[in-house]
Amino acid sequence: SRIKTGERPPASEEVNYLIATICGADPDELQFEAYMESAPSIIKEFLNNLTTTLSSGIESYFYKFLPKPLRNFLLKEVQNKFTTYSMVRSIAKDGIGKFTIENGKLVLCRSEADEAISDDYLEVVVPPQGFIEQLDDSMQPLIHQGEKLEIDSIKRPRIGEIGLFRINDEEDLIRRYSEKDGKILLVPENNKYEQKLLDLDEVEIRATVTAVTKKL
Repeated sequence: SRIKTGERPPASEEVNYLIATICGADPDELQFEAYMESAPSIIKEFLNNLTTTLSSGIESYFYKFLPKPLRNFLLKEVQNKFTTYSMVRSIAKDGIGKFTIENGKLVLCRSEADEAISDDYLEVVVPPQGFIEQLDDSMQPLIHQGEKLEIDSIKRPRIGEIGLFRINDEEDLIRRYSEKDGKILLVPENNKYEQKLLDLDEVEIRATVTAVTKKL
């Protein structure tokens, strides 16, 4: 509080470095936060706008390319890991490129060369096992709307098993998997929904449903 009111200055770089080292934190991050305490308002405004712009871009990317059930999980991870310091650090190190997803990880790509750069501050891992919610009544009476599904994104569904599928990069469906005439047949449990017979390049197999948490 005395630092906030200007009664005493922030700790020296040496003290900040020792505090961070003893606590197992990043000394550079603590120094950055110390600088931000007394940084000119124009610098603070610029960095805050930069953080907001990049975060909004990542969020837009999620809404465009990720299935709805995974968005909330990933957005929480981004909010936890994409701090002002982590973005400034990454841009200072690699420059401003583009964000993309490679092998289930959110990474920053160099703008001049389309190659992924791994970075502890930018990596957001999509878990191979996790939970999603049944968003409609297409799988009733087996699976009711709102019930929680356990998924495995590594395992490919076998014929007769239920999985999560993306259709033409636009629509995400929970359906029973089958094959017919060299194509993929997606079968709902609810008769009011139509079966979909699709070419292989029209379907992305996202995960296999391994369990259902039933509502009582």
